[in-house]
Amino acid sequence: DNVLEDGGHVWQYGCGVLSQRASHVSIQHNEISFFRYSGISTGWTWGYGPTLVHDIVIQSNYLHDLGLGYLSDMGCVYTLGHQPNSRVSNNLC
Repeated sequence: DNVLEDGGHVWQYGCGVLSQRASHVSIQHNEISFFRYSGISTGWTWGYGPTLVHDIVIQSNYLHDLGLGYLSDMGCVYTLGHQPNSRVSNNLC
């Protein structure tokens, strides 16, 4: 239950919430807005080999006014790499 807004002024690729090389993470019930890149980003590994990233839950977040015309290859929720037993659901973007 957090409000994160107005980020990315120093580093434009800064996310509202960034989770890399982590497991058993819950990102829920947040409002994230006015970032120049993605609202939530998880993972950051390539391929389907063994990974430390698993059991990530991203749900019921309100994500809006992201990107703002600065960067591309982004999304409200950006996932990269194999993330077993993870789920993204009921987010409003």
